[in-house]
Amino acid sequence: MDGVYVPSLGKNVPGLLFADDAVVISNTPESLQNSLNLLSNWANTWEMKINSSKCGILRIGSKINSPFTAQNQNIEIFKNKIILDTYLMMIGRRHPTSKK
Repeated sequence: MDGVYVPSLGKNVPGLLFADDAVVISNTPESLQNSLNLLSNWANTWEMKINSSKCGILRIGSKINSPFTAQNQNIEIFKNKIILDTYLMMIGRRHPTSKK
């Protein structure tokens, strides 16, 4: 996973992991799809399923509409940040450990 260069760290950060959640970070659509492929291969190896209905892609400063997939499932591209915020709030309400 290529990730995004963070100057204050002096290295690339490929994403964030917490419990059973992951955030994949990329500078290009090709790099993002490559990271999703690696994540899919890892999940397949460990016989895990990626739930595409709980996945989404947020484009920042990009007009690219390339389709993205994980485990042969299409991943929704959020059109704007308001949709992502609403989606994250809905997910947070479903988790009993959520503090919001």
